[in-house]
Amino acid sequence: MRGVLPLTVVCILWASPSIAQECDVLELFDNETYNEMVCAGVAQMESGDHGGAITNFQNALKIHLFEFPNFKLFSRLALAQHNAGDSAAAAVSLEKASMTLLVYTRAIRCIEKPRHRISV
Repeated sequence: MRGVLPLTVVCILWASPSIAQECDVLELFDNETYNEMVCAGVAQMESGDHGGAITNFQNALKIHLFEFPNFKLFSRLALAQHNAGDSAAAAVSLEKASMTLLVYTRAIRCIEKPRHRISV
């Protein structure tokens, strides 16, 4: 009887995976909330719900994973925006993807200048 219980528990856990476990896309990271939003957005795009996908991708981009946004997700957002008929928003998202990729690869760097105190 003792040997049956762990097998049953494993089967129950295996039978009810989260959305992110069923999804295998390049944009996933070690953040369950982020991954679930991305995977929900991917599923919505596949079903033609581009508005829902846009909302999920935009919300996922608000989660700070690094010092800069996830450049991979901007292109997926741009595709959803294009499919929803908003080519202007898609162009902006692609530009953000490009700029973020340049920062990520250190092709360009942002330098923060020290603030100067003004004496009165």
